[in-house]
Amino acid sequence: MAAAVLTLGAVAACHDPKILSGPQALQFSLDSIDGHALPYEVSRSADGSVTTVVTDMVLTITEDAKWHSLGHQTVTTNGVAQQQMLQGSGSYVVHDPNATFRDANGNIVWDGEVTNGDFRVVNAAAQEYYFALKR
Repeated sequence: MAAAVLTLGAVAACHDPKILSGPQALQFSLDSIDGHALPYEVSRSADGSVTTVVTDMVLTITEDAKWHSLGHQTVTTNGVAQQQMLQGSGSYVVHDPNATFRDANGNIVWDGEVTNGDFRVVNAAAQEYYFALKR
């Protein structure tokens, strides 16, 4: 928990964060995946009949070392697009500059670092997600 408070304090010192109700929280917008702006295609089937495009995501971290994310993706199958919600939650640990986000089962969701108050993390598919503090 001390690492979470340290992270919020370090991020808050650099920026003017939006404070939410409940435990102190900071929100980060997903700005890019693998260096590409959103929307971004994160997967495509071998025959090209199914594609998945992430359109947006917000990551919220709280001072009690919890995180949750909410976003959207479009899955297109044989030309038919379907919007889907993306959600995740769990706990996180920051040992400046390293950051690890785990789900409720303890599996690593993202692993990376904090740079200038923003998160640059990699998922299990080796895709780099860049979350910038919402200003």
